[in-house]
Amino acid sequence: MRILLLMILLMGCLQSPVHEKGKEPFQEPGSGEMRKVTGYIGGAELHLEVALSPEERAIGLMYRESLGEKNGMLFVFEEKGNHAIWMKNVRFPLDLLWLDDEMRVVYVYPDASPCRSDPCPIYIPPEDARYVLELPANFTLRHGIGIGDRLTLETAYRAP
Repeated sequence: MRILLLMILLMGCLQSPVHEKGKEPFQEPGSGEMRKVTGYIGGAELHLEVALSPEERAIGLMYRESLGEKNGMLFVFEEKGNHAIWMKNVRFPLDLLWLDDEMRVVYVYPDASPCRSDPCPIYIPPEDARYVLELPANFTLRHGIGIGDRLTLETAYRAP
């Protein structure tokens, strides 16, 4: 039910542009672009790309040169489960956070290193989760984010 509500929220953001000072209204993603939302966790503002489809989740942050300090990616899964993550073709370290149905952190793997050779390490949470949040390495340490903290999604945004 909660995944349905999140999808409705995200679709609503796609259909009703939000005008904020200094930001353009959200536009539907073009070819190769993902949905984007503003979120908050541990008092920190985040600009998140949302990976909803299996294809978007498979590509994730692969092949990118960097990730901005306030940027990240939210992976949305259809069902709660033991969703494993790997860092294949990711060029920079990340903090990996698994979130439950309520978007509360259930596990954090800080400073996961990029895969340098096959086979790549696979990061598996000890608890089931519905979402995975990838953030710049050490973001959780700098902002004091840990188990039990909650991610909230606010508005859609369009990156400058």
